[in-house]
Amino acid sequence: MKRFLIIINLTLILLLLGFAFAQAETGTGYVNTPAGLNARTGPGISYTLIETLHDGYLVQVTGTEYAADGEPWYSITWGTGNAGYVLAKRIKLVDNTVPVDEGVGAEPMPTMTAAEFESYMTSQNFPETYKPYLRSMQSAHPSWTFKAAHTGMSWDTVIAKESQVGQSLVYSGAMPSWKSMEKGAYTFNGDKYISYDSGGWYTGSPMIIKYYMDPRNFLNENGIFQFLTHGYEGDTQKIGGLKLLLRGTFMGGAFPEGGYETWADALMEAGKQSGVNPYVLASMILVEQGTGGIGGCISGTVSGYEGYYNFFNINAYKKNGLTAVQMGLKYASESGSYGRPWNSRFSSILGGAQFYGRNYVTRNQNTLYFKKWNVMNGATSLGEHQYMGNVQGAELEAIRLRKGYLNVLNQPMTFIIPVYEGMPSEISQKPTTGNNNNYLDDLQADGFTLDKTFDRYGYEYSVNVDPSVRAVAIKAVANSKEATIKGAGTVMLENQETRIPVRVTSSSGMERTYYITVRKVQGGQANANEPANAGLIEDVQKSTVTVKSALNKGDEDKTEIVLTWEKVAEADYYQVFRSNSKNSGFGKSPYYTSSDKETLTFTDRDDFTKGKTYYYKVRGVKEIDGNLYYTKWS
Repeated sequence: MKRFLIIINLTLILLLLGFAFAQAETGTGYVNTPAGLNARTGPGISYTLIETLHDGYLVQVTGTEYAADGEPWYSITWGTGNAGYVLAKRIKLVDNTVPVDEGVGAEPMPTMTAAEFESYMTSQNFPETYKPYLRSMQSAHPSWTFKAAHTGMSWDTVIAKESQVGQSLVYSGAMPSWKSMEKGAYTFNGDKYISYDSGGWYTGSPMIIKYYMDPRNFLNENGIFQFLTHGYEGDTQKIGGLKLLLRGTFMGGAFPEGGYETWADALMEAGKQSGVNPYVLASMILVEQGTGGIGGCISGTVSGYEGYYNFFNINAYKKNGLTAVQMGLKYASESGSYGRPWNSRFSSILGGAQFYGRNYVTRNQNTLYFKKWNVMNGATSLGEHQYMGNVQGAELEAIRLRKGYLNVLNQPMTFIIPVYEGMPSEISQKPTTGNNNNYLDDLQADGFTLDKTFDRYGYEYSVNVDPSVRAVAIKAVANSKEATIKGAGTVMLENQETRIPVRVTSSSGMERTYYITVRKVQGGQANANEPANAGLIEDVQKSTVTVKSALNKGDEDKTEIVLTWEKVAEADYYQVFRSNSKNSGFGKSPYYTSSDKETLTFTDRDDFTKGKTYYYKVRGVKEIDGNLYYTKWS
């Protein structure tokens, strides 16, 4: 009995210690592994993967739990509403007690009140959809300044340009929903993506490009450093923060050449001479050469180019039978601009910094975002003079850059944030599941011959039919079994010319539209086999719903608007739409949908505004051969 009590007591003590540990391990931390860290739905590798977080990514640790093998995992939150679990040993908690011993600086006083910041955002013409995120950032960092950079270009124009084949790239291991399947980016012959940029990189899909180009996705602690100005600022760019950025990388220790004690010293001097933020220079090198410094352009041992270095991989692309590394070192070995030849590490770093300062910082590409997306130099510069093809490039560098600023986050900094014309009200989402295959293998107007042979890359077809033809049956076959088709089936020809859209939606949500234009002309093709359901569809589309409305007092004297309508024989159910305007504003989604064809009334119990007029319209819905057909509006 005594032994049993001892075991229970020991177990209780261990549980209490575990609880205390879980309670203590909370706060801000960052991913501390070059390979990135998998966030999962539970504590253990058997749980579903949610997302891979990059090295340096900032998270909030909310507690500790243990996997079945006893390994501690942190429960974390990140981004906007994301939550999951990660290996605790791969997270470095931020120690806010670290002394600022190398001139990092002291915390300044706030510069704007909340009311002043509201006025400031208005004066900058920030869109309303930006403001919630900017308010959050200003509240956390009141000494920061956020400036709007109005590009003067439409969102759709920019996305169309950046989505061109070979323009914006994703790595070969990216999920299928990130990869474009446009002609030239993917070939159905062999079922493979076409490689770009020396191999291993594929054209990104419009959805992933929208995600990375939408500034609103990065107005948060992790993403904001995409917009930090890249000019040299001695007041905020201190060597203490730079050493923190370099810690654990190949540049974390002594500089291997004379003249500078550490890599940080060399980078600070290069930044001062070139006018470029040394933190930015460091993050660029780490992205190009890896945290272990394994890039061929900085080994100094490549055959034929021994003793030459190119830390920023300038001109390093495959060409004329030379590899990307050889091309980069060829450039480094030549006499010319930016202090070449670069026959020492420091000369390469300084020369590359001068190259970047002259070609980017002073040319309206003075942030990580503008370096990746050249959107401040007019429409003719879109897609040109961009530092890298990788759509994630700005995000990856921003995460590393922020890590270097961990101890100086309360210092004054300036962030320049792009604004486009005609931006969607909804923030662009990162694609996850599915693929982008939204092509057809066949498209027909049954019983008729189209003007040309079907080609999956051709989107416009036509057919001339006899004026007596009432309907055509559209048949479509998707290339992917996972894709869905809308617009096929029986289509009534109410006009002399009917343009029929056939929309194919991929499993990832991307839409592609094919069109068949049917013209009624004398001498046109006769209907070889008119659809059997053409008469029923015609009856549905000619029917009208008759509606009456009444204003009642409901429970607790609350106003109710009651709609009743007469039954339409051809309808399966009914849809009600509501607006505050008589001729617009009803939207595409119904305000109410009845459960069946016998439901002929709807009571609206909204909190109505006195003096305002509310408008309703009702239609019947009939499903025929998998397609929906509608009566006329009430």
